[in-house]
Amino acid sequence: LMHGTGLEQVDAAVLDFTWNFPDEELMTEFCRRLFGLYRAEPAQVHEALHSHLRIERHADHIRMHWSLLYAQGVRPL
Repeated sequence: LMHGTGLEQVDAAVLDFTWNFPDEELMTEFCRRLFGLYRAEPAQVHEALHSHLRIERHADHIRMHWSLLYAQGVRPL
């Protein structure tokens, strides 16, 4: 896709990250606000997070795994 725009030296990589939260309620509300899901009930957002992302429960925190596609290219002069 980026080659079609005339970019050169195109590179893309999937980067894995985690976000850590003190509890599931804060994780759910953070994602609800970040993605503007104001019409969704918190329970719907909570369910979607658990359906689509890997969530780990630890004794003192919740860890949400997510990935980001990072792409870059150089526009020739």
